[in-house]
Amino acid sequence: MKPGDNALDRLFRAAANAPGQESCRPSPALQAQILATWQHRNPAEEFTVMLSLFRRAVAVAAAVAAITVLLSLRGDDSHLQLPAMDSMVLDSVSELTPLP
Repeated sequence: MKPGDNALDRLFRAAANAPGQESCRPSPALQAQILATWQHRNPAEEFTVMLSLFRRAVAVAAAVAAITVLLSLRGDDSHLQLPAMDSMVLDSVSELTPLP
């Protein structure tokens, strides 16, 4: 028997002798209140909440789009030129080849 097995057996015995989990169920009064609220909910309120969230999302999207357009039009970016794709590929290949 391995030395670790003894420790494992002790762990299993301790777990078997541990007290069981207590169920933490809500009280019947809380359950009744939640069910009553759920049954008498107003669908118009849910629609209003969803509509306000949609309006906020559209406003944020419009703001992001406007900022993007303004930043792209704000100046002459002709001095910024990206390197050609061919040179980037050649550079990456030359970095990966092992030197003799």
